[in-house]
Amino acid sequence: MARRPKVKTSSIRNKTERAVREREISERKKQIDNAVSYCRDNNCRGWQALTTGMFPLVKSPYTINRYLDGEISTKSVKEYCSLLTFEEEELLVSYLINRNRAYQPINRKQITEFILKLLEVRDILNKRVKGGRKYKVLSKTAKMALTSRRVSRKFFERFDAKYCDVLRKKRRGQTSIKRVTACSIQTAKNHIDELAKELVNVGIMTDAVQKESGSWTGVIDTSRVFNHDETPQFINYGTDGSSNNIFYCGKGERCTGLIAENRECVTISPMISMDGTVCSCHIIFASKGLKSSMAPDQAVEAIPNLLISSTENGFQNGKSCRRFYEEFDKYLTENNIKRPVVVMTDGHSSRFDLDVLKFCHEKQIYQFVSPPDTTGLLQPLDQINAKLHTSYREQTQNLFTDDHINRETFMVLLGNLWPTWTTNDMVVKAFKKCGVSGNALDVDFMQKDKFSAAEMITETDSLNQTKQLTPQRGKPDWEPESPRHLRYNSKEYWKKKFEALHASMAKVVEVPISPAEIEGLTSVDKFKVKKSKTYRITQEYGSLTGKDMLQKRLEMAQKDEEKAKKVEEKRLAKEVVTKAFDSCKNGCVCEEKPCKALGYKQCSICKSVMKSQCNKALCKLSANGKPDMISLMPKKAANTEKISIRSNHKKKSVYEEIYGTSESDTSSDNDSVATDLDEAAEADEPHDILLEFWDNVQPPVKEAEIKGRWYAAVYQDGNKKALYIGRALRRFLTDDDGPVAHLELNCLKPKVGNEDVLEGYPENQEDIYTFDMCDVIGGPLELFPVPKTRKWRVPSLEKVESHFQAVKNIDRHSMYHDKYKV
Repeated sequence: MARRPKVKTSSIRNKTERAVREREISERKKQIDNAVSYCRDNNCRGWQALTTGMFPLVKSPYTINRYLDGEISTKSVKEYCSLLTFEEEELLVSYLINRNRAYQPINRKQITEFILKLLEVRDILNKRVKGGRKYKVLSKTAKMALTSRRVSRKFFERFDAKYCDVLRKKRRGQTSIKRVTACSIQTAKNHIDELAKELVNVGIMTDAVQKESGSWTGVIDTSRVFNHDETPQFINYGTDGSSNNIFYCGKGERCTGLIAENRECVTISPMISMDGTVCSCHIIFASKGLKSSMAPDQAVEAIPNLLISSTENGFQNGKSCRRFYEEFDKYLTENNIKRPVVVMTDGHSSRFDLDVLKFCHEKQIYQFVSPPDTTGLLQPLDQINAKLHTSYREQTQNLFTDDHINRETFMVLLGNLWPTWTTNDMVVKAFKKCGVSGNALDVDFMQKDKFSAAEMITETDSLNQTKQLTPQRGKPDWEPESPRHLRYNSKEYWKKKFEALHASMAKVVEVPISPAEIEGLTSVDKFKVKKSKTYRITQEYGSLTGKDMLQKRLEMAQKDEEKAKKVEEKRLAKEVVTKAFDSCKNGCVCEEKPCKALGYKQCSICKSVMKSQCNKALCKLSANGKPDMISLMPKKAANTEKISIRSNHKKKSVYEEIYGTSESDTSSDNDSVATDLDEAAEADEPHDILLEFWDNVQPPVKEAEIKGRWYAAVYQDGNKKALYIGRALRRFLTDDDGPVAHLELNCLKPKVGNEDVLEGYPENQEDIYTFDMCDVIGGPLELFPVPKTRKWRVPSLEKVESHFQAVKNIDRHSMYHDKYKV
């Protein structure tokens, strides 16, 4: 008979782990007792005992000192009268640590509630197993705790003594939920990837290689990467220079001391470099003007590149930020730092001021903005600002007097601490804490405890799945299969099914359940920040009933939904127009009449398709004014369709043969004379005049000689042909130094009446059209602006119209193609 192999069960494994853990704790207790005896025999403290190396399992001298001072009792509790089992105590320790890592620490009252839950769970499990090795009897102490609903003080004393190496009691601080949830590993990886791309684009990072998302290697020029951030500092608030000792007072009386405080808050904004240099410092006071007390001699001499500003509330604004970057620009020039440079900063509104953006663009200072609520993780200055505040508090304690600490004293203290509050190594380590080093960008350098905290308290999609309204068909896991080969609903059928069900239930009951497996017992609270929109119901003081406010809120929400729907429809329509514009950009190829892109134009900077002038700040900044708009076809205006573009050029081109004006005369006095278009109209071969005219706009004639001059062109709408006069904006060649394919004109309105005056369009509705070069029939023309209007006088308008009548029916496309192969 084959021997049955042994199976290693989980219960044997847990028993082994428990024995090992108990042996470690026993050995550590013995070493602690020996260390305490050693200290008492040699009259020393814990750190001297650990330097001997005789007690390797004792990690902290603080533990030995607590035993020496009598804060911890070495008395142990027997198992038969212990409150919790070993596994439950280990579970409690891990639960406390996890709660603290999730920024949800608990006190003794909450620990008592958790312990009582553990005891209740053990009592229920004991009733299920009904004896055996899995039965864990409740001690007398545990039963008393369940009855009285409280845990004795002695338990906490022994618990603190037993786990003093892994647990500490501290005062709880506070932090924002938004800051914790925003510092996720995915946010950090995206930040590192975008920063690496920025450094590569500006040439600061060379030999860049991306290993994976959030991990890059390469050589970084550390002198060209900077960081600046603001930090508030109270001049003297909550700092009295006294120690936290116990003072004597009369019985029943308050014990209060006097301090001289100044609650004014000053903004300090240093600029640090990745190579470890503190470049400059910006101090901002809440004052209407600057005073001499803000710049004492000690501070000016001690703080290099000191800049002092005054704003309405003491915070950074666009004007002060622009001034700060001006000083930073001088620093770059004086130290011969290669440009462009990258400044890591936060998303404060002052960074997006138009003057600041324009100045940084001109001086090649690129601001790299971190995501919101992540400054504690991604800003290097946030890693060392605490040292600045600590140094200032030490200075105030050393300088404390009964006098009021004013702005001058504040600057003196700041000057005293500035040379020593940080070092080059601290600055370099601060950048590395944010994932940036001289040869790599990696999220592994960052503070992983913040990632784990964000993961622990952030609710994932799996925890937020919607419940199914209709239950799924199928049997539960505990229900056995129906017996086969038996008639349904017979006596034998139900007997077999009952036996199988009884065996299944017995199997479920016998399976041991650990308290850690119970859902919700040891888990931490999950947070999912919900951004609910706030509506302003009224614009003045007053009262409304709750029902009225609710009704108005619902009405506003409905309007927002309708508005969002319209926005989505516009977005989809814009996508269609953009697609049509791209396909018909060089000539309409679609079969739709009219074309969907009719009346639209495209910004030359951001490539957005719109009907009006592009007014984006970045486009204005890049174009040094209003950006040019690329036209497709005219829009309807007086039975003619044109598209607009803005042009500020007013130069006139030079041509010779067709208008009878020599090139030297035209270029010398900038005075073009119209051709005798009547003679051109009566000529036997008007196409020869067109060919001569077209030759004068082909390379090697430069585009600058054509730009800004006035030309006449033919526009055809179906069978109708119309004359337009417009100023040249640009020309399009088939290839480098090839023939001209198109000429873009800023057109005036068509002629109305018998006058020789044409009217232009407003600046934000200028009409532009890209004519085929074969449709441009003459120029340059001489036009004179009418003062204080958008009108232009065309003295030779009648001659131009005669020339138009002579050439409008000629096959200009074939002529131009045969000669220039376009």
